[in-house]
Amino acid sequence: MAKKRRIIVIGPSGSGKSTLVDHLRAPEFEDQVVIPKRVITLPVRADSDSRENRNVSKDKFQQELSAGRIKPWWERRLGDDEDAHHFYGFERVNKKDTRTRLFLGNNALVGANTPQIQRFIQKSLIVIVRADPAIRGERLDERLPGMDSAERVQRIADGLGSLDLLKPQGIVTLDTSNQDERDSQQAFAEIVLGHVPAKQPTYA
Repeated sequence: MAKKRRIIVIGPSGSGKSTLVDHLRAPEFEDQVVIPKRVITLPVRADSDSRENRNVSKDKFQQELSAGRIKPWWERRLGDDEDAHHFYGFERVNKKDTRTRLFLGNNALVGANTPQIQRFIQKSLIVIVRADPAIRGERLDERLPGMDSAERVQRIADGLGSLDLLKPQGIVTLDTSNQDERDSQQAFAEIVLGHVPAKQPTYA
């Protein structure tokens, strides 16, 4: 398979995406991979990770979007009321940065039927992280024990049925159900680093 310069990690909530991506935030990988931070309009919660997300108001999100500091972006509904409607996007990476971009997405990104997202996916290698629904449910309940039932149902849903139609450059699947965390992290690192160009100058 040809080398990829953009990798998107997706999968249902509780599959272990964040744990795998966090493994590649270590200093030994920083000259090969850049992980753009997500900008989200969700409030800070018990499972919030400031390395992964930057939580902003909806007004602030729109300001940064208009200024070109967020690209791409998409919407997600996590519940039934109006406050459950949120925006997601990635901090824009400097074009001079030649490292492989590793994006931590969610299933709503796949369902966002916009030309911008379609182009984003079509030019990317997709790594799907999966786990048994019962295991994901246990992980979610541990992370957010007070989660609204409607949000829990939406997070548990797979939502990846339309991915093939978007025609990404490639799809690799990793199932974390019965793997030790370290084994999953090693397998994930091998997938990502196997698609990083052999020689990567570091952007300063």
